[in-house]
Amino acid sequence: MMSSWWTPTQEGIVRPGRWNREFVARIMRCAYSQYMFDYLPIPSGRESILRLNHVQPIGAHSEAYELTGYCLSAPALAVVEQQFRWFRQGALEKATELFEIRNTLLEDA
Repeated sequence: MMSSWWTPTQEGIVRPGRWNREFVARIMRCAYSQYMFDYLPIPSGRESILRLNHVQPIGAHSEAYELTGYCLSAPALAVVEQQFRWFRQGALEKATELFEIRNTLLEDA
């Protein structure tokens, strides 16, 4: 099993000024392969960034992780897998949903 951490984008939560708002805006438009932006499905629902460059294996022992009951839909998981492949391989495949999403978001910028 692989894991990475999400970090909140709001100032002062992790440390003051952690995420520049311009930088977050570029992450939201899929400008970088190692970052993904989302709103976590937790009560606060705050915006967060996934660091794919911090992915690491975790043990299979039942106490090594906690199941939350949240699950990505198949299309959402496909986009996450495309982003991770882009990060690992250094090239984004053209015939993917992420390629289309990224192009649309970068055109609108």
